[in-house]
Amino acid sequence: MNMRLFFVTVFLSFMFFMTLLAQPREWEDISQEELLMEGIEEDPEADAVILFNTCRIQITPEFDLEKFHHKRIKILTETGKEYASIEIHFWHEDRIHDLEAKCYTT
Repeated sequence: MNMRLFFVTVFLSFMFFMTLLAQPREWEDISQEELLMEGIEEDPEADAVILFNTCRIQITPEFDLEKFHHKRIKILTETGKEYASIEIHFWHEDRIHDLEAKCYTT
């Protein structure tokens, strides 16, 4: 087998499997514990806490980069509301699509 053909086959197989494995994370249900949380042991005076913050970047078959960012923040005080504002940094040639956000209040 030609070495060039071998490397192209390995590369395309790798890209195919990475696309299958790198599916966007679905919105998960918020637990009752998260809803009722009023503070954290590590910092009882905290205004907000990041419950999780994940980011995944994948390369499309067209060699574009796609970024999937999933963040959950619990606001603990009135002052903590400033942490609910999220900035999305992007290059002037980038496109933002399929943007989703959810807000829960108790």
